[in-house]
Amino acid sequence: HGFKQLTEFLGNVIDQTDTEQQKSLIRSEDSFNLWQSILRGAGAVIGCRRCQDVCPVGDDYELLLKEAVEIIAEETPEKTARLKNMVDGEDEGNYLAQSRWIGIMEK
Repeated sequence: HGFKQLTEFLGNVIDQTDTEQQKSLIRSEDSFNLWQSILRGAGAVIGCRRCQDVCPVGDDYELLLKEAVEIIAEETPEKTARLKNMVDGEDEGNYLAQSRWIGIMEK
């Protein structure tokens, strides 16, 4: 979903003579995916944008994203258990074995 796909998609929308077909294309999954790639900075910036997606400031989530991102799985029982295991592992001294990969954490 880069620039080439965007220009091809928009060219296809413009070439349609039927306005209902144009509307259908604009509301299509391809259009949504292109929009998401623009929001995410495809090819330029990468990373998790979850905070922005669910930010309570403004009405973006309710108005624009709720249908596509209905389930927000930031906290689950599995993630809570995993965090507990990680904390317990640090307390047992297992953390130092991983410090080569994630750095030294001061307590």
